[in-house]
Amino acid sequence: MPINILEDIKKQEELAQAKVQQARQEAREMIKGVEAAVVEQERNALVDNRAMLQEKLESVKKDFKATMEEVYEKNKKIVDDEINSFRQNIPNVAEYIVERVMQHGNS
Repeated sequence: MPINILEDIKKQEELAQAKVQQARQEAREMIKGVEAAVVEQERNALVDNRAMLQEKLESVKKDFKATMEEVYEKNKKIVDDEINSFRQNIPNVAEYIVERVMQHGNS
């Protein structure tokens, strides 16, 4: 009987050792799975963030372009108004030049 008890103890120890090894293997696999899931989530978050930032950049570019077009149109109108004002004064300036030349002649 004592031999049977020792054999049973040895078998139980071997079973326990096998269960510990199996538990370790399962834990390593679980950790690998969790790590892979975390990496995948990080990758997805980076892709999402990049897409969000790209959309934001496009929105800012669109707003900037609209603002610049508005400024351009405003400045163009100011310049066009100044040019038109100068054009309206051309006859007066020409007349003034002619009068000055006529007054002073070839002196």
